[in-house]
Amino acid sequence: MADWTSFGSREFAKWLRGSKSFLRTLLTDLAQILSHEREGLSPRAASIGTVNDDRIFYDWIAEWGLPGRTSLFRFQQAVEGLYALLIVTITASSLSCWEVEDLTNAPEVLADELARSLTDRASTDDSSTLSCLLDWLGVEVLFETELPKTKGFLRTLTEWSQAYFCEWRQHRNPPFDLFEPLHALLFPKKVRLQLGEFYTPCWLVEHILAELDYPATETSRLLDPTCGSGVFLTAAARRLIPRLLPSGNVRKVLRRTYARNDLHNVMCSQDLVQQIACRVLGGQIVGVDANRLAVIAARANLLLATIQTLRGICPTVRVRLRDVLKNPPPICWADFLSSLSTGCPPKDVLESSHENTLNPLFRQDFQFLVGNPPWLLWDNLGEAARQRLIPLCQELGLFDLSGREARHGGAKRDFGVAMVWAATRMLECGGKLGVVLPASLLRGGKAGRSFRQFTVPPKIPLRVLQVEDLCEVSVFPGTIRRTVLFFAEKGCPTAFPVPYYVWQKRDSTERWNGDGDLPFYRKRLLAQPSHTDDATSSWSITTENRTAIWSRIRKPSAYTAYLGANTAGANGIFWLQIIGYEQGLPIVRNCPQLGRRTLPSYEGPIEGDLLYPLLRWKDVGQSQAVSQAILLVQDPSTRKAIPEEVLKSRYPLTYSYLCQFREFLKERSACRKLQQNAAWYSQYNVGLYTLATDKVVWRRMDWRFRAVLVGCQSLGTIGLKPLIPQETCCFIPVNTREEGQYLLAILNSRLVRTMIHSFSLPGSRGFASPRILQPLGIPRYDECLSLHRRLAEIGRMVFSEDCLLGDRRTQRRTTTTAVPNEGLETTKMTAWDRCVAELYGFSLKAYRALCRNE
Repeated sequence: MADWTSFGSREFAKWLRGSKSFLRTLLTDLAQILSHEREGLSPRAASIGTVNDDRIFYDWIAEWGLPGRTSLFRFQQAVEGLYALLIVTITASSLSCWEVEDLTNAPEVLADELARSLTDRASTDDSSTLSCLLDWLGVEVLFETELPKTKGFLRTLTEWSQAYFCEWRQHRNPPFDLFEPLHALLFPKKVRLQLGEFYTPCWLVEHILAELDYPATETSRLLDPTCGSGVFLTAAARRLIPRLLPSGNVRKVLRRTYARNDLHNVMCSQDLVQQIACRVLGGQIVGVDANRLAVIAARANLLLATIQTLRGICPTVRVRLRDVLKNPPPICWADFLSSLSTGCPPKDVLESSHENTLNPLFRQDFQFLVGNPPWLLWDNLGEAARQRLIPLCQELGLFDLSGREARHGGAKRDFGVAMVWAATRMLECGGKLGVVLPASLLRGGKAGRSFRQFTVPPKIPLRVLQVEDLCEVSVFPGTIRRTVLFFAEKGCPTAFPVPYYVWQKRDSTERWNGDGDLPFYRKRLLAQPSHTDDATSSWSITTENRTAIWSRIRKPSAYTAYLGANTAGANGIFWLQIIGYEQGLPIVRNCPQLGRRTLPSYEGPIEGDLLYPLLRWKDVGQSQAVSQAILLVQDPSTRKAIPEEVLKSRYPLTYSYLCQFREFLKERSACRKLQQNAAWYSQYNVGLYTLATDKVVWRRMDWRFRAVLVGCQSLGTIGLKPLIPQETCCFIPVNTREEGQYLLAILNSRLVRTMIHSFSLPGSRGFASPRILQPLGIPRYDECLSLHRRLAEIGRMVFSEDCLLGDRRTQRRTTTTAVPNEGLETTKMTAWDRCVAELYGFSLKAYRALCRNE
């Protein structure tokens, strides 16, 4: 969720923090009322889901001063009930201050009407305006009431709500979401993160709607299938209302050239204002969300945004609220994706008089689709949710991976795309969508391949209009997920290259407060598939001048890269520390602190034949010797585990050690998915290539590519053994150190690093994976070629051999080299550039132009 303090004044933030003690009193009173269900309000059920982390739960309770014995369910009921009631009272206070008909401004009268409305639910035709408002918002269904003994509580609540609104409206540029600051106060950041709540900043919403040119016409319809608290919907209402005015007056509104005293006479009438309000709230702007509280907040925000915008244009006209509320609310509480999986449009499950009138809102004639869908990983979904979504995902073409590909990462695919693809059914041909998505869908691996087909059922193409990369902008604090804005049009195929804008920060020392120009600028690049023969391959990002040149470079490499050894979640067992030697046997200690589950500690002797020095992710490029060893129980020649009988007879100490963890090793999910019939102590990604003496190694999931050359390291009395990278590293086995130095000079060159960063997303799971070698076109090292020998010599000179990994007193084969220093001599860099340019067939001038601003 965005930092709400950046969208309002510091005075309001200070005032709200000062009110926390008062809200704590209200929350305590409401919790006491809820503990006596027969004497007051009783929420029917918690709406937001359960916080699974007990530490977060107890910290949350302690922050609000409730007794530690309070249950999580009851506490969530109290917080949700208070938030829902505050939404009602703030909304009513706002409307009464704007002189909406039939709403009183007196706190005591408003509190009495609220208590009466909550208790007397049987009234229909004679219901008050406040009762109609409660029913339209859907707040009544949160409570079962029997005795009206809460008037004092509601009166205090109403008085504070009026003060809240008075403070809020003093903002020079108030946010679209009136309740976001309150939500951020009631639900701490850790709670919001665990519940997966990331609300879109107002400035980003405005930018998306502006890029879509919304609204295109007076009849344009907009859908947000995951509307949250309605920030997209309220922004859309503020843009739509001026468009619904007579054409001559639209220009006056947009240019702000009119005189306020003449507005009513020139453009406004009671009937016109009432008609516009009914159109905006009657189905031109539609939203869906699965969170009940979010739906209530979204309905209130949309209603308030509509009334406020109309009041700003026509200040002398009073809106008849009862007439507006006769229409069903255009925002419904439903699971959009699950609804479509049954073949039915979303149906509001809020129990109100409008329940059965919502389906007509979901005609397939929307011109705009917007939103920030949830980021869902398939392996994080429950079994029931998976079974419910399988038919829809099959229809959408999201199960396109082979069985092996699905097991090796398919479960990490993001199913937020299913929400977007399913919602495009509601778009008419020619309709546009602008959504917030993970960058990995475009620049990731095979898990995003189905998305990059840009085809929605039934085989309707999408034309990607542009993509905007927000990776350098902190849009959602608290998450490391990298974000893009995706704009497309339904009905036309995508033509590459696609405009790709990268947002970058301006040089400014002042903190942006949400007003004025954005502190970012957009750098225009181009995107196209990294493999010309595969339109669904990950995107390569480059400049317009480089696009044609890249096509000359892209061709298969003569080398193959591999992943490091994978213990399948058992690092605490297979990663060991050698603490001494006894009678020729190493004494080892395991690492029980590694991993999610607590493991028993072990310290004792073990055979040294299966121990190898371990090169961890953080060790790559470091000068000191590695401090840990890895126990490899795989047969590299067969790529299978050493047979149990062989392990038991030849390595009894190792077998005895592993037997202490038999149950844990059997329960590893990777073993169940990948090798059900393999030995219970199996490991993965281990072959003859793993034991190569020399390797060129680099980190995966890093922010910048850098390759190093590693050799062997001494394990005390065991002797020299090759370094074994862990699974978060990639490597190329080489036959000689000269061949490794040749690869270092190529892989760490400015040209190749620029290419790798163009088609592999830095910081993501897929960055610098083994597939990066495929389009680089690196030829096999040939010592007979002068150019190759010169590159090897540059690799030796540039990557200083003063940086060693291992025992310098043993052999020079223990050398590992790090990336070059940034302050290299010009002559060395020029020679390096000249050789790499010659390798790829470029002039030195063209090469430097390609590498500029890498």
